[in-house]
Formats: sequence, C-alpha cells, structure tokens
Amino acid sequence: MDILLKRHGRSWKYYSSIAMFSHTVRDLCKDVFQAWVSIHKEASAMACAKKLFPTCCSGRWNSVDGLESRLEEIGGQPMMHPVLRYVLMKKAPNVVIDIELQLAGKYGDSVISGCGSSGNSGGCGASSSSSTANAEVPISHASAKAKAKAKAKATAQASQTMAVDDLAVEATKQHTAKMGKYRKQTFACSADVLWWATARVMRCTRAPVLHLSVPCILLALSSQQTFL
Repeated sequence: MDILLKRHGRSWKYYSSIAMFSHTVRDLCKDVFQAWVSIHKEASAMACAKKLFPTCCSGRWNSVDGLESRLEEIGGQPMMHPVLRYVLMKKAPNVVIDIELQLAGKYGDSVISGCGSSGNSGGCGASSSSSTANAEVPISHASAKAKAKAKAKATAQASQTMAVDDLAVEATKQHTAKMGKYRKQTFACSADVLWWATARVMRCTRAPVLHLSVPCILLALSSQQTFL
C-alpha cells in the first residue's frame, strides 16, 4: 500500500497529516482532556485522554503505527472528532465552520453536527449565560478607576524592567502561525471519514512487516553479541 501511494505522490500527504494530528493533540492536551470529560465523562477521559498521544517523527521507528493504534483503541472518529470540535470551536470557530461547509458539499450535510448534549449543558450554553450574568453585575466608578490605575502602573513597571526580545517575539509569531495551520489540517482530517479509513488501511497493510521486523531485530542483535 505504501509503495502504491508513493507512486501516486500521496503517501507523504498522509504521513504529514498524521504528524500534524499528533503535534496538535499534544499541544492541546489539557483542553482535550477537559473537553473529553465534558463530552464523554470523567471515566472515559481518564482511560483515553489522560496519557499523552504518541509523537510522530521521521527519526523514530514505528511512531506512526503507535499513533494509529492509539486512535483505534480510544474509539476512532466517533470519540475523537467531537472533542476536537469542542476545543477548536473556542479557539478558531471560523476555521471549523469553513471546513464543515466544505465537507458538507463533498459528503452531504451529515458531517455537520452541534456541540453535543454534554457540550451544550456544560460548555457553550454555560459560558454564554455566565458571561451575560457577569455583564449585568454593576461596578462602582471608584473601584473601576482604582483597577485601571493599578493596571497602568503594573504595565509601566513591566515595560521598564523587561526588555523586548525581537527574536523571541518573532519565534512566537512563527509558532502561532504554524500551530494555526496544524489545527486547521487536524480538524479537516478528524472530520473526514476517508482519512480515518486510510489510517485503518495503512495500519493493517503495515502490520505484517512490523510483526516480522521484531524477530529480525532480535536475530541481528543476537548475531552481533555472538560475533563480539
């Protein structure tokens, strides 16, 4: 399967997408765990989302298969996609809506779903009601003036004591842009049924090679010890 995909120039797209998936989920690990608790309850979150997902990198043997196995163990798209949607709707709602509209035109309207019953009860609705309640709380003019003065003083002290590092600012901007691209690609993969099917096929076709590679490695190590 890998050879056939490489001939058509598609293998690198799959491997790059699953690497982005891994880095995105690890970067949002706290948000993913909290969203998992809200949607699938605490017991499922402790079993599926407490441990970090494996990292996919080119220099680590069998790293892609490790992530594919983990995604299959936790339940695949029905479990993972609602969590990512819950998290990314708070960070980049426009990206989520655009991708869902694109997939709706490709597969139909079945891919578009709401936040879920658990998400609405503990997430979107609760946050909007709390924000409305906070907006209605009266604030005295004296306390607002004191808070503004303290904030201005703290800002002035921070600007005097801390020098701006141009390299750090530029690195932060690059990291933010990269993670924004990763999150967009990750949600597009998570919402696409074909991507999950491809991951399943890739893992099944790679399984015999991985099964035979372990005895070969052990045999090579034993031969080296005998030679030495």
